[in-house]
Amino acid sequence: MCDVFRNPLRFRYRLVGTEIVRSVQRELTGQWFDEAQPESVSNPALSNRYRFIVETGRPTWRRGPTLWNRDPQHRTVENCLVPLAADGETVDKILAMTALFDARGRQL
Repeated sequence: MCDVFRNPLRFRYRLVGTEIVRSVQRELTGQWFDEAQPESVSNPALSNRYRFIVETGRPTWRRGPTLWNRDPQHRTVENCLVPLAADGETVDKILAMTALFDARGRQL
């Protein structure tokens, strides 16, 4: 789960699951995206995805290679990102549900 901040638009990890922490080999909870994973933030596919969710209030789904430096066993990620809005309109959090897969396509 991440918090959404505006002016400028930034994201901060609110809660990161154990398997993701193990995959990236460090704790991310409480860190800003652009500081914790600068290579991911500079990736237009990722930054555009989060911007789309904030601007439209619509969820997204993706399956493909991971977009972060990771445990080499984690080859593929499948995730759904869902917008949350405390006031029912303005997206202020994004919830991610993620599954990681090895090179043989087995879920980890």
